[in-house]
Amino acid sequence: MRGHLDRAVELDPASDEAQLHLAMWYLRAPELAGGSKAKAREILQVLEKQSSPRAEALRKELAGR
Repeated sequence: MRGHLDRAVELDPASDEAQLHLAMWYLRAPELAGGSKAKAREILQVLEKQSSPRAEALRKELAGR
């Protein structure tokens, strides 16, 4: 799954939907499988730079964890 999300972001870095889904994967995957709150926060910064409305959804997810 992560490989598909990485590829989607690689093909279209401006896709806020792909960025959000990748961030959610990082938040929900166990650390052993590559999950990382730090990576999700990095993606939040990308979404904020893009002024994406999806940044708010990710911000809420990060606050809840």
